[in-house]
Amino acid sequence: MSESCIKHIENAWKAKTETSNVLFKEGHYSDAMTGYMEALYRAELLNDYKKEVALTGIPFLQIFAISCNNIAYTYKEMGLAHKGEKMLKRVVYYLLSLYKSDTIHNEELQNELKRAILNYSEYAEKNGLKIENADKLFSNIQEHLS
Repeated sequence: MSESCIKHIENAWKAKTETSNVLFKEGHYSDAMTGYMEALYRAELLNDYKKEVALTGIPFLQIFAISCNNIAYTYKEMGLAHKGEKMLKRVVYYLLSLYKSDTIHNEELQNELKRAILNYSEYAEKNGLKIENADKLFSNIQEHLS
């Protein structure tokens, strides 16, 4: 994929995210969700071309995490915290899947994984989600990193 196409996808992600942020702040959660889902699609496209995107300096890990976080917190506002939890788990498992990748520096990956785990933990605690779900997640992380 060309650099100009990659930049175009990043700009589309930014536009969808910014518009949805405004909708979210105004309490239009359903409309915000639609835009966040469209932004996630752009984030997934960037992740399909990791090597090319990494060369441009676009922070595709963060873009993916931000998209999933936006969706999770929108689900929360819609009364669907359990669906939000799944989105936050998705970030953690995605980062774990990249752990042996030669495209991403381990230090960057570890920092993003720490953020994702902290975000998941806080979300689970604030939303009264079952702690065994968090325990399972942390157990899977330990197994993967061992």
